Amino acid sequence: MSKNGNKKKRVGAIIGMIIAIIVLLGIAALLFVQGRMSKISRDTNVVTDAVAPSQQTFEVDENAGPDTIKPEEIKWTKPTAIPTPAVEEKQETTTAKARGVRNLLLIGQDARMGEGRQRSDTMVIASINADTGKITMCSLMRDMYVPIPGYADNRINAAYVFGGMPLLDQVIDEDFGVHIDGNIEVDLDGFLNSMEAIGPLEIELNEEEAAYLNENPALGNNIDNVPTQNWDLTPGLNSLTPQQALAYSRIRGIGHADYERTERQRRVLTAAFNKLADSDVTALLNLSGSLLPNFTTDLSQTELLDYVRMIKENGIALNSESYRIPVDGTYSSESVRGMSVLVPDLQANSELLHEYLYSSNAGAAATAPAA
Repeated sequence: MSKNGNKKKRVGAIIGMIIAIIVLLGIAALLFVQGRMSKISRDTNVVTDAVAPSQQTFEVDENAGPDTIKPEEIKWTKPTAIPTPAVEEKQETTTAKARGVRNLLLIGQDARMGEGRQRSDTMVIASINADTGKITMCSLMRDMYVPIPGYADNRINAAYVFGGMPLLDQVIDEDFGVHIDGNIEVDLDGFLNSMEAIGPLEIELNEEEAAYLNENPALGNNIDNVPTQNWDLTPGLNSLTPQQALAYSRIRGIGHADYERTERQRRVLTAAFNKLADSDVTALLNLSGSLLPNFTTDLSQTELLDYVRMIKENGIALNSESYRIPVDGTYSSESVRGMSVLVPDLQANSELLHEYLYSSNAGAAATAPAA
């Protein structure tokens, strides 16, 4: 065989070896990531401890006052087919997935150590739009009074304790016409552990918030009746510890109550996202081992990796605007069944929610009215 022939064989062998090494490295990286992904808790989406309709409860408020409306007096107009901007030409139904858009529901439940499933006091739809390259966040206020399939009308956060992720997703689908592709849940312990892994968050506090946190450090505890720290937070930019970030996310006693609370929660999520986005791949992989065990999801490892790939390949960033439902002017404040609730116009809020999540040019952010 000629020297040229031998040379070609050697070159071919080297190229083949390089390709093999690249493939092996790719497999090793994938297995490493999958190994980390396996640390996250799984929800099978099959609820074996659902609350029977006859056992459903209503979270009565001591200061609600006399009822302003009877349950049977509320006339619901559930959303009809709302063509989303992303799929308008196909006239798909309200429950269909829009092209290039995936909706994840972030659930925060107020569960302490040793407690079972509680109400979902934090519900944020994180909508990943590959077409616009943005992740848009929209909070669902926990005091919304809505129809719950198979149960009496109730606060939306009751759906989670009654039937877990599947029932809460069904409520969002039927009442607002938005399909939820997956759920990620965290409790108070998981929140604190996650913040410990991520580190301090830079959050801007106003004078009222700083004073309130200094006076109420117990909000940062995941266990009641434990010693608290003395905080010296000041108006302006603060580097919040995990306990302070939790307390900040739970503030309801000042400002415009739960309206501003949902906004604070989105600020914490934004600060955490931006901090992680600034980390390199190695740091993120190392961090994943500490972060993932704190969450529960109904997504498979393959689906989680697909989301990571979707965000990475499309250079997706967090939308600078965030929203909440119900929107001002689209609900009434009522007292019903002994509860202080917000009764939304489902059709109006469905249309606005679709605009926020699917439109390439969403409207102005829904902000709370002055307190």
